[in-house]
Amino acid sequence: MLWLYRWITPRNLPYPTYWSCHRPRQRLEAAGYLGPYLAIVRHPLIRIVSGYRFLRPQQSLEDFLYDIALERGAYAQFLEPMAHYVWDANRTLHADVTVLRFEHLDEDMRKITAKTLPRINVNHRNDTERAAKETICADETLHELLMLRYQIDFALFGYQNLTCS
Repeated sequence: MLWLYRWITPRNLPYPTYWSCHRPRQRLEAAGYLGPYLAIVRHPLIRIVSGYRFLRPQQSLEDFLYDIALERGAYAQFLEPMAHYVWDANRTLHADVTVLRFEHLDEDMRKITAKTLPRINVNHRNDTERAAKETICADETLHELLMLRYQIDFALFGYQNLTCS
């Protein structure tokens, strides 16, 4: 799941507050919200399975994954590649976006909050990776389609393919 945080200091408040959403950066700018931004990204294939668990659609995980891979169905836009949220017209990462990876969020958060906030523990454990491997690795066609759909995320954020063994 990608989260973009925009730090805003309203004129009537003496301290900063934050606003979050699941909208591509271009739409935020069109609405008048200008950077800097903080994006939390997650391994694309594990993110999709996590999305399935969160959304609880009335279909099997495999059918849901095919819908996402083929960009069809109600949830395809919600689970679009994360790169669409942070890149510019040239398909490069915006300079005013700080990217944190969900897989080591605690460590990344410490880097940016060390001088401003007390230590925050954001460690997270779940079995989504195992569920993703079981379903995606069992179907070679599905795996290839998902890799194609999310290839920009793998390239931009440096994620590796799932190890299917």
